[in-house]
Amino acid sequence: MRPDEVIAAFAAAWNTIDDGERPRLLTACCRPDVVFAAPQGQVTGIDALGASIGEFRVAFPAAQVAFGVPDQHTSETGRTEWPVLSGVHTSPKAN
Repeated sequence: MRPDEVIAAFAAAWNTIDDGERPRLLTACCRPDVVFAAPQGQVTGIDALGASIGEFRVAFPAAQVAFGVPDQHTSETGRTEWPVLSGVHTSPKAN
């Protein structure tokens, strides 16, 4: 995949509200041992990344995430900005 195709698939994984679809989207664009690093922390693996994205979707259900084409990339890594375009934070309810 070209970098722009990887980013489009990755954005689709972030923007889907379908928790069942997310692993398929991530598998299409990420290695099984993917490492996602953000200021809030780091997760490793497609399952952990999918769960982290799911938590984000719960907190920001209306958010749309956009990614630019990586400004730095190799065949295995990439770095890009990822602004959240819209959304309202909601706190999960405690049981």
